[in-house]
Amino acid sequence: MDGDTDRRDEAADNLASYRGTDGDAQFRITRLADGTSYVQATCHGSLTAAELVEAMAHMAQQPGFDISLPTLWDLRAHEFGQTSAQKTRSVVFALGRLPERQGAKRAFVVGSEDGFGTMRLFQQSMEGFGIDTSETFLVTYDQQEALDWLAR
Repeated sequence: MDGDTDRRDEAADNLASYRGTDGDAQFRITRLADGTSYVQATCHGSLTAAELVEAMAHMAQQPGFDISLPTLWDLRAHEFGQTSAQKTRSVVFALGRLPERQGAKRAFVVGSEDGFGTMRLFQQSMEGFGIDTSETFLVTYDQQEALDWLAR
């Protein structure tokens, strides 16, 4: 690889995947309309708090991935039905151990009221425990709204 190649371009061609017991997560780097790179994360099924954290750590270790990039989490196929406040807090505290994520914009696209409520609890917990501010989070049902917000 020559010195002028952006390692993030490599990652755009290589999908990073993580498989949990009852679900999976896929990560890829793509670009917004203005050329800004962001991580597109898609979750299917159900992942435990530990699996979600492990999936993010796995993604961060892949060549070319940058954990500080803005992230669009597509959670429309994620099963939120049994998500507890404790599971949400477990993910919040685990993210507190990833200071390089602090200040990174995160947009969460959900497909259900359960998903919306869970991700708002996540957002409020991140702020309440001093891990990040609510200005870096968006919870929405609309993927285009999420992309537009990440581009701002």
